[in-house]
Amino acid sequence: MFSDEEGQEFVENMIHGLPSFRNEITVSTLDCLFAMEVGAYVERITAPTLMVLATQHTVAPVEEAREMYERTP
Repeated sequence: MFSDEEGQEFVENMIHGLPSFRNEITVSTLDCLFAMEVGAYVERITAPTLMVLATQHTVAPVEEAREMYERTP
């Protein structure tokens, strides 16, 4: 699921020494992941919301998160 080198390296380091681990995902699981796209539902959030961002995050870029947060009522 990681598209950047840093994310791939993280996963490889985490699974190192786990010979039974298979780095695979089913097509149906992938479909569910895309269905959980928060940005599509952000306008429905009515509870007070705190968003904590990491400026060096490469999987969920900060600017995309800020734009989504701005759409929260």
